[in-house]
Amino acid sequence: MKKPSWENRARDEMKRVDARSEQSVSKGFYRLPQIIGDRKANPPIEPLLPISRSAFYAGIKKHIYPAPIRLSARVSLWRVEDITRLLEDLGNNKSN
Repeated sequence: MKKPSWENRARDEMKRVDARSEQSVSKGFYRLPQIIGDRKANPPIEPLLPISRSAFYAGIKKHIYPAPIRLSARVSLWRVEDITRLLEDLGNNKSN
């Protein structure tokens, strides 16, 4: 049996790396400053969605933005896949 060429092995490894990195990006959670940014942080956090905290929570109330997962009274998280889908939807609406 002939061994696969180095090109085939490299291509297969790249597919595995891409699959792993795609999974790691799509799983996890964001805190609010990671979504709307935080200029006061050191270093500043760039926003994924450049709106204010109050506008974001108003959008949640109107079902425009995904609802958070509440860990406690003071800790809220958003799924990475929910925020990614939101940004894709907003991008698609903007281009139409």
